Amino acid sequence: MIGPIPEDEEQRSINDKLREAIESAESLYISLAAKTSERLEVVEEAIDILKKDMENTFVGTGIFKSKVPKLKPFDGVRSSKELEKFFMGHGIVL
Repeated sequence: MIGPIPEDEEQRSINDKLREAIESAESLYISLAAKTSERLEVVEEAIDILKKDMENTFVGTGIFKSKVPKLKPFDGVRSSKELEKFFMGHGIVL
């Protein structure tokens, strides 16, 4: 059985520096991941707030969001008075 290869002083120094660099990189990665996670939470909260604000805000060209009532069907009567009543009943002014 072959045992570990003996390291000389220079090789040991290089290995120690590599271990330190790896540990430092790992620590930086963990720190960066934590900061990114915190920032993502802040952004998600801001998006939620904006979504809620948009529900009570202008849409498109400045018209408020509103529900449009369903129109009653026109029954086809050919009377100008009936047609006028139909339009007036739906908020249409001629």
